[in-house]
Amino acid sequence: MKTTLYFERRSSMKKEIREKLEGVLEKNLDRLKEDDLEDVDRKDLARETTDLLVVLNNDEEAAMKAEADRARCELEREKTQTMAMTEAKKSQFSWLRFGTELAGCLIPMLVGAKIYKNRQTDLLKFEENGHLTTTAARQLPGIGLFGEKLPKGRK
Repeated sequence: MKTTLYFERRSSMKKEIREKLEGVLEKNLDRLKEDDLEDVDRKDLARETTDLLVVLNNDEEAAMKAEADRARCELEREKTQTMAMTEAKKSQFSWLRFGTELAGCLIPMLVGAKIYKNRQTDLLKFEENGHLTTTAARQLPGIGLFGEKLPKGRK
């Protein structure tokens, strides 16, 4: 609360000083338009006017720079808050994320188990029948190429 009041007073004082400077500049420019001034007075008045213009321009540049810095800081603060919220959401437990990670592990295991079960079944049928029943097994060299059948196994 105190800092806000301080900045409000400071900005109102700056506005007041700026208005006074602009008033002095207008008076100086009006006096420079008059022809009855001596050369020395005219030079002093012109020098004072240019000095006041420089002060006014420097104040404007400083205000613009301060505003740009303030805006940049606000953007960085918002970016930091957004990143912190994103990181907090990532670290928070989620059933959906847990389920997808679990499915990512279990699905390949189940597919592998299914393939292994099929191969084991085919091998057991081979032991019963004496010949391989899968297409891939029939194409093995020495068995499927010449149409040979393996002898029947023990019963």
